Amino acid sequence: MYTTRYVFLQPDFPVLFFNSWPYVHHQYADDAISMSLCDKYDNCKALVTFCIKDHTLYAPYRAPFGGIEFDENLSDDDISVLLKEIDTLTKQHNLLSIRLALPPLCYNEKKIIRLKSLLEKHGYEIAITDINYHIPISDKEFEHIISRSERGELIQCRKMSFRCVLEQHPDLDKVYALISENRKFRGIPLNITSVQFKNCFFKFPGQYNQFNVYNEQELIATASVVQVNQDALYYFLPAYHEKYKTFSPGIMALEKIYEYAQAHQYKIFDLGIATDKGIPNEGLMQFKRKLGGIESEKWIMEKKVK
Repeated sequence: MYTTRYVFLQPDFPVLFFNSWPYVHHQYADDAISMSLCDKYDNCKALVTFCIKDHTLYAPYRAPFGGIEFDENLSDDDISVLLKEIDTLTKQHNLLSIRLALPPLCYNEKKIIRLKSLLEKHGYEIAITDINYHIPISDKEFEHIISRSERGELIQCRKMSFRCVLEQHPDLDKVYALISENRKFRGIPLNITSVQFKNCFFKFPGQYNQFNVYNEQELIATASVVQVNQDALYYFLPAYHEKYKTFSPGIMALEKIYEYAQAHQYKIFDLGIATDKGIPNEGLMQFKRKLGGIESEKWIMEKKVK
């Protein structure tokens, strides 16, 4: 017999970083509504944390994915106990909808498809299908998994004596300034403030890593990664100095991250999506394919409250 408690209880199974208590507490603080499905011994067997915005329950609200996590030994009927309680919550708050951002299929295809099917039985529909790309980590060298054109760019950067380092104590103000300028140059909005960016590193030491590319002492490219779980690194906020665009120095950061993943026995280097609310960005899709990226779907499930 399982019951739902309105509290975050540490589960006895591994969860994504975006669903962990430190991340949830930091991002949502008092706005979080956590629900834990417990057995008779009060062990957490499933959990979800919501944030209410615009009459909608979001899980997650400030993360690329998360949603509901559960012990794979649970039956569908067991998980349904939690889903029914979520329905009760929406009625209590007079909400209009529920949105769950599931992880890309590459994280655990069988489990994610099972959850999607169960959600559909409970009235959820696919609101958005994004296309995600990831590089499987193997013993192959990075230059042997990328396309000929990307390999040429890597060789060119080496000839220019550019270097990429994993910064132990990065100058985050300088990094953020480069990211901001690059986004303006490319006409892409930046949805994270300088304070929020720096807090990722200050609040979660060791969880986030910064890879910077230099021409001598000049910062010319950068990329951030976060450890999502013991198997996966998630890549975000890549940027480059516009005057070095023809060299594509970001390729050196990608190589360094891949080598870091090899050394630390990760299985997935998650490059993120190449769609915007389901609409393909053909140029970005082609670029991620050239890096050896493999496609997998990523769903946002939505339920309209009647």
